[in-house]
Amino acid sequence: MTPFLVAVLLTLLLVGDSYNSRTAREEDFLGTRVDVTERRASYVDADTVKSGQTFITNLPDSVAGQPVLRYRGIALPARSWLMKQSFFWKTSDQDRGAHTIWFRAFLKDESVDSLSVQVIVK
Repeated sequence: MTPFLVAVLLTLLLVGDSYNSRTAREEDFLGTRVDVTERRASYVDADTVKSGQTFITNLPDSVAGQPVLRYRGIALPARSWLMKQSFFWKTSDQDRGAHTIWFRAFLKDESVDSLSVQVIVK
């Protein structure tokens, strides 16, 4: 198990049920703090990439039936970046294994949903 996966699992255990619907404070586009409702996590099916290659995926336009205004990465892997709704990760031999990458989706109805992408690096 990779250190990243261990960290994600420990975080989920410590946080417990906090991904259920709750109110959170997040910054909107202008940097002001706003109250938003957070929903349960959504998932994207696993993709496979060879180590040393760049993994590229487009995150969904809508989550839980609501249009996504923007995404924010949560503890992204090294050598990865998020540009609007596209995620890029330049993998290396050290990244071999299964990874769960988490994002926050800020939705049009002012709620926030967590989204995970499963990536297998071979």
